[in-house]
Amino acid sequence: SQNTFEIFEQKTSKNLNCNCVAFRFDDIQDYYLNEIQKQVIKLFHEKQIPLTIGVIGGLIGSDIELIDLIKENLDSEYSGLEIASHSWNNAPLTSLSKEKQESMIKLTNGVIADTFGTTPTVFIPPENLFNEDTINVLKENHFTHISSSVTYDLPPYSLKDSSFYRFPQGAQTAVLNSESNLWNIENRTKILDDVTLSIDNNGFAVVMMHQPEFAIIDNGIYRNVVNMEHINELELLIDEIRNSEIKIVPISQINLDQTSNDKATSTTSIFKNCNCVAFSIAGIQDYWLNDVQLEIFNTFMKTNSDFTVGIVANYFGSDEKIVEFFTSNFNENVPDIEVANNGWVYEEFGNLRLNEQSSLIKQGNEKINNILGIQPITFLPPFDSINEVTHYALEQNSITSLNLNILYVSPPYNFEESKLYQIPYGITTGRYDQNLGRFVGVSQEEAFSTVKENIKNHDFVVIRLTPQEFSVFENGEHQNKVNSTQIQELELLINKIKQEGYQIIPVYKIPLLMNNNIIEIPDWVKSNAMWWSNNQISESDFTSGLEFLIKKGIIIVPQISNSQSNGNSGVPTWIKNNAGWWAAGQISDAEFVSGIQYLINNGIIRI
Repeated sequence: SQNTFEIFEQKTSKNLNCNCVAFRFDDIQDYYLNEIQKQVIKLFHEKQIPLTIGVIGGLIGSDIELIDLIKENLDSEYSGLEIASHSWNNAPLTSLSKEKQESMIKLTNGVIADTFGTTPTVFIPPENLFNEDTINVLKENHFTHISSSVTYDLPPYSLKDSSFYRFPQGAQTAVLNSESNLWNIENRTKILDDVTLSIDNNGFAVVMMHQPEFAIIDNGIYRNVVNMEHINELELLIDEIRNSEIKIVPISQINLDQTSNDKATSTTSIFKNCNCVAFSIAGIQDYWLNDVQLEIFNTFMKTNSDFTVGIVANYFGSDEKIVEFFTSNFNENVPDIEVANNGWVYEEFGNLRLNEQSSLIKQGNEKINNILGIQPITFLPPFDSINEVTHYALEQNSITSLNLNILYVSPPYNFEESKLYQIPYGITTGRYDQNLGRFVGVSQEEAFSTVKENIKNHDFVVIRLTPQEFSVFENGEHQNKVNSTQIQELELLINKIKQEGYQIIPVYKIPLLMNNNIIEIPDWVKSNAMWWSNNQISESDFTSGLEFLIKKGIIIVPQISNSQSNGNSGVPTWIKNNAGWWAAGQISDAEFVSGIQYLINNGIIRI
């Protein structure tokens, strides 16, 4: 009978008892009561107690202090902080189709991965509401846990041998008053009783928390000021739970499986047939061999070939010929010209401390952005000199690709999702001859032979160029005169690479191709476009989603100058029409991307 079944299930739960509790902190987002968010996170870190935070994907990414605090906790020796997905905009998913739910969940996963370098496997449904479609989407997207509320998710709850776990909240530190819209703080004894009861009945407990509970109230409004009395009560609750010999764990570790939390440690690089070549030109600066620099650039333009240029920022911006080349060619988009940071005054970063490196990279990025309207994401270290803190300095400045000599970067080169990709150059078009005291060019035959060897071994190759190799050497110096023979060798090399079927791309695209992100635009992106064109989602949701897709390389848009921005604040009607036509298959991917490029040029989408 029904009663017999209920008794059997309760006994089963008691036999499998985690004797554990997880604390769940919902609604993590930019700026909203962020002092409270930071205080709660710091409390758990200081007490070395695990905490699961529910991040809202569409509302995170700009609050640097909050983001840095979360990242510091994730990277610290004590890593008890766990990030869960709290969906895209904190709206209940139950009113949406399965396709729309999947879109919101995928977008959130991407933003969390992009911002924090981790992909969540725990899902906290907005307002604790979910349905069968939600569960199916989560399973299909590799989630292993959902944490709702016992109000909406009834027992029994499996604690072992499951591929998908349900661990709902059964206790809370405050209850929302629906009439006043204020949070009524729960008594600490009541919370502890609820925890004990949930463990007794279900084998585990989850305690739910929200920011307003720990904020000062002023005339019925929550201020961004920490209520230390409530924080102290939370600290006492944690201590009482620990003294009761109840384990405190993140939600993902409530289950009793021994191997459920093992992490893969493989360092093998995954190759996805990039079959590609990139050229990086170092030492670009005002006036120095500028006619030679322009001839190199024009060789790539003539052959319609992408390339990356490393700018020495402190010495850039006054040479009208060089600046004019970039400003007149960026918006053409063919070829794709990537601008990289090549140091501030071409200093040896390997001799500098973290704060010095970070400051110089920031100065360089800001100056390049001020002149060209482009934020570099690739770094060419001067003299190939780096040290153990360079990676941190690059990450602090949103640099995602490091291009230095292959002698200093040992394979395998891991192009799975990473905060910083190491993309070494293995070929040069010239070399410094100590006996002659000058740079001499390498023949295209010799260079191409090495190209084939590198692609065979690593599936990609980067070729490094410097202006000296293409200049005439007279009177003991490299002159601002073009060495036409060596320029011809460069053109022959470019053409040979293309004839052999290798694609030429800028450095930053190598990880995207290796990850296979550039090949196609997922179908769910088209669904988003159709919903927007039919007014089923907002313009801001659509453009925020596109920003994320571009940043993650799911949609590839050539690097574009935003210097032509006309300050438009809205999306033109024709872009919205394009989205609908593209979703319906009436226009091509290229035509859709051209609309996105317009949005970037006019500052409507930020990348």
